[in-house]
Amino acid sequence: DYDWPVARTAAAVWPSAAVIGGLLGATLWASRRQPWLGFLGGWFFLVLTPSSLLPMVTEIAAERRMYLPLAAVVTLALLGGWRLLLRLRLQAGYRRGLAAALVVAIVATLGLRTVRRNEEYRSELSIWRSVVAARPESPRAQYLLGLALFRQGKPEEAATHYAEAIRLRPFP
Repeated sequence: DYDWPVARTAAAVWPSAAVIGGLLGATLWASRRQPWLGFLGGWFFLVLTPSSLLPMVTEIAAERRMYLPLAAVVTLALLGGWRLLLRLRLQAGYRRGLAAALVVAIVATLGLRTVRRNEEYRSELSIWRSVVAARPESPRAQYLLGLALFRQGKPEEAATHYAEAIRLRPFP
């Protein structure tokens, strides 16, 4: 549940714009000096651009918009890790073993995180419980958890979250 304040001045946007501009500049530089690196940066920006220029009005921020662009970042991390392993000058067998161990550790960690996240997405109730746990100050999350509870036949529990939503953002 993303609920960021709308930027109303250039000063509010400047830090984020500087980071994005820096990354875009690095991508352009890399495309001339290290084409494979420029390709990854271009991939990131080109895949992210359509959903950034034309976002859904009700979804200015959504984590799923980053799935495909992050594939470029993961590829960069893997290539960088492999280059680092090559520089360690270990014997080929040790290097392969270390690389395999790192890949297994990373895949296991990310796999477990994915399983946990999928459990949160299992139902409307479980996703809104996780959102309220992460952002209890969100009136929207409190309201939607109340709605999910009401739909599950738990009106008393729902009323608690409705009341919290109203307390957080009273209506005029």
